[in-house]
Amino acid sequence: MFLTPDRKLFDYRGIGYAHREASTSAKLLPGPDLKHCPHTLIKVELLYTMESWIIDTTGCQYGFREILVPFNKYIADKSCQLLGHPTIYNWTETKDLDYFSTLPIMTRSRAQKQDRELERKARLRFADFVDRHVGADILDGSASEFNEKLVSFGNILKMYMSSFDDSQFGTSS
Repeated sequence: MFLTPDRKLFDYRGIGYAHREASTSAKLLPGPDLKHCPHTLIKVELLYTMESWIIDTTGCQYGFREILVPFNKYIADKSCQLLGHPTIYNWTETKDLDYFSTLPIMTRSRAQKQDRELERKARLRFADFVDRHVGADILDGSASEFNEKLVSFGNILKMYMSSFDDSQFGTSS
């Protein structure tokens, strides 16, 4: 499922995408041409309840500050239109980039390929961070203990990502 900055959700045969007009130049990283750039959302439904949530891990690219939002609130606040049913989320860190590399609109220029390669490297670095620093006990403790963990986690993550050396991760775009 994808959300574009014009706030429409897309779903296509289990692989989400948003169609771009041919006249618009495509660039993966944030820029002025993002009107129809794909954007992954995760819908979480809790067992034995009617509760559902949206996890929007990439919304900050479009100025959305909240990462975890109740589903109905997210849809209403962002004026989204659900155009298809969500599919099971079985994507790897770079599956969307692999898919983008098959779309002619996303492979027209060398800059687009370079953007995908840089994005792939950054995502692999972040995944490496999660593997090393996120344990099963991350949510254990009181609310104040969690806030302390969150601040520490954020600081460690900032240091880790700011020392990003894109030569250490291979690409396959």
